[in-house]
Amino acid sequence: MAGELGQDLLHREPHRWWRATIDARHYVPHASDRMIFAVRILADAVTGRGIPFRERPTLGGETTLRAFGESRLIDGTALLVNFEERILIRERQIFDCQVGFEVAPFIDIGRTPLA
Repeated sequence: MAGELGQDLLHREPHRWWRATIDARHYVPHASDRMIFAVRILADAVTGRGIPFRERPTLGGETTLRAFGESRLIDGTALLVNFEERILIRERQIFDCQVGFEVAPFIDIGRTPLA
């Protein structure tokens, strides 16, 4: 959980905004630790006057809503729920390093109010 206060000092009018973020993750190993069930919940919101576009919450990209491009959905609030099963297929020793090959099916569910 995080909170942030931002202010733009270059304008005559004070542009001030507040941001609150909750990013909760939980991992459950099972099947003799060959599988890991992962859950993530993300809530991100910003409010205030004169909020710069780059400061607004986004969804999309490799870590949030993976079916969409980077920062595809942008608004004042973003919500995300992710379910993922990480399945270890095989472990091998390659050049003195233990390497694991995994398959990770997932479901991403996300929303910004304008989406």
